[in-house]
Amino acid sequence: MKQLTVSPLFLLLALFSTMANGVVISGTVVDSTFQPMKAVVELSSPTQVVAASNGTFSFVVEPNKNYTLTATSINSTFRETNEMNVGNQDVHFDIVLITPAGFESDVTDLNETLGELAQPETPLNALEDTTIPITWIIALLTIVIGIGVVYLYRNKPISPKKVKDTQPVTPAIQLPQITLPAAPTTVELDSFKVELLKLLKEKGGAVEQKELRRELPWSEARVSIEISELEKMGKLKKVKKGRANLVKLI
Repeated sequence: MKQLTVSPLFLLLALFSTMANGVVISGTVVDSTFQPMKAVVELSSPTQVVAASNGTFSFVVEPNKNYTLTATSINSTFRETNEMNVGNQDVHFDIVLITPAGFESDVTDLNETLGELAQPETPLNALEDTTIPITWIIALLTIVIGIGVVYLYRNKPISPKKVKDTQPVTPAIQLPQITLPAAPTTVELDSFKVELLKLLKEKGGAVEQKELRRELPWSEARVSIEISELEKMGKLKKVKKGRANLVKLI
């Protein structure tokens, strides 16, 4: 049976053909203040990995396909995954890595709980040992006070009745009451947040984040920032739904 061989020249020509007909996906990984940050960016189908030391990344892919783009911080603390539909044109896509809501408070509560569980309980024998001496002290003090009262009563001299001097009572000074202005109970929403909440209500109160990106004339970074700030205000909640993020009104 004749063995089929592929020449290196053929493989090189195939690589050049893919690069010539492919499109470029590029962008920058930023933090919540829109500053570039170091991260590892991975693209699916086929898998490509780039170490973005200055935050920037770039991939050459086939057109008219769906891809999954994942960015992970250097210390593997934060991760963001996005689904992309690539056409025939180059795509610029920025990724925002934001701290998950409630992460630090959950760790603090766990440490406090572990600290309470680690404290040793007071043995029952120790409580009984401290109760007996206290009872003796109370009984001894009662006897001493009783003897002192009897002694003072028997040796009290008889004195004529004295008229009790009356002293004028100084009226209490009333200070004027100071009423502090009440703290504002509501926080003003900027135009971005108002528009995003309005679109959510029109969509029935729940919609995927990528659909919000298509409906709003903003960048992916702006949509992520506004959703995170509204989540901290208690206006909405972002939950995972498969590989997508579902944004719901509260």
